[in-house]
Amino acid sequence: MEKSTTMKLSAHAPLALAVLSSASVFSIITAQAPVTADQLEFASAAAPPGSNIEGGSVATNFLNAFNEKQFFLIKHGSFVYEKPESDTVLGSYLYWCSDLTFSDFLNSSVPMAYVGRCVGLGLTRDYEMAKAGAQLVNNVFGPPGEFRATLLTSATFVDQLNLFQGQMHKNSDNYVHRYYDDGRSNMPRIIWESHDEGDASPNSATSSLSGFGEYIWTPTEEVAQLFNTTVADLNFTPETFKEVYAEVWIKGLENEASNYNHNPEAVLEIVDQVKINTQATESSSSQEPVDDPSAGSGRKLAAVATRFASAALRMFGI
Repeated sequence: MEKSTTMKLSAHAPLALAVLSSASVFSIITAQAPVTADQLEFASAAAPPGSNIEGGSVATNFLNAFNEKQFFLIKHGSFVYEKPESDTVLGSYLYWCSDLTFSDFLNSSVPMAYVGRCVGLGLTRDYEMAKAGAQLVNNVFGPPGEFRATLLTSATFVDQLNLFQGQMHKNSDNYVHRYYDDGRSNMPRIIWESHDEGDASPNSATSSLSGFGEYIWTPTEEVAQLFNTTVADLNFTPETFKEVYAEVWIKGLENEASNYNHNPEAVLEIVDQVKINTQATESSSSQEPVDDPSAGSGRKLAAVATRFASAALRMFGI
């Protein structure tokens, strides 16, 4: 698989990273003469247990996530939708994952594993995806700098394979990623979404897809460069993540209830209860009185959203 060179994050090119050309996101072959096996490149030898083929530890990304209590993935992908004769679509995304729970992996009988929550935003425009038939309900695309989707992720180390097998799926539909982590910064992945008979979105008849691509484990410092700011100003911390996740999750369900769900009252009842619980937790930690069930979380989450908006404006030089 050819390594992408488009996402070497640099403070000198934030706009190119924020709105990537669909032609440069992930390379695909468009026209090629027949290929023989001797043209392909493979590792010269299998890596020893605990190491990858470049000599690093297979646990590098896992331990970074454990020690930092969060991680960031930039995803490049190529997608084919079910609609006849629709074009292959290329896309790029940023995922921020935190609120992690780890197995007791220092106990030798327990495999290394984790589970956590994520939020995502698009780094490429969604026009081509919509044209191909994408569902685009609570999708990761939207205004630059705004997280629009919530996801769950998990992974476990498989001794026989000498790598972590992981998955990430979107909470609003059956959109699933599967990835293979051997400790290097780039890891291959596949993605799919099957047809859902209960899907009420306008594009439900064309939204089934399959795809391939890669994830790039990206340090916080490089994510800050993506937003043309500093780590301190960006304030992407495990504590901030919980506020962001709650806000994006609430907005996503409210949008679903308003447009696509057949039982919106039940959905909104759950959302209202989460708002109350979130406010109570924040009020208790700050020792402020609870007057308005939405006031406390609204103020804090609005401040977070403002930081994202400010980062987006800087990203576009506005």
